[in-house]
Amino acid sequence: MPGLTIVISPLISLMKDQLDKLNELKIRTEIINSTISGNEQKQILDELNFTDFTEKNAIKFLYIAPERLNSREFLDAISNIKISLVAIDEAHCISQW
Repeated sequence: MPGLTIVISPLISLMKDQLDKLNELKIRTEIINSTISGNEQKQILDELNFTDFTEKNAIKFLYIAPERLNSREFLDAISNIKISLVAIDEAHCISQW
């Protein structure tokens, strides 16, 4: 799929495990959650805004914590990114978010 897949996950440890596995498989993946500094988040989002998703080293998956969806700054930052798919991990928890 040409474009970014955003995975919404409430579990930081699961995000990290999946990040490690996908990167091990040479599928570039990044995370944005409370463990990532503001500067790192900005670098990831800046890169995504200028990414040609057909490039081999392009970020293909972005794992985010649910609270990012409440951030106007985050939503503005991704508004021009080509998003192919949004997946919700642990969807049974949505009512708690």
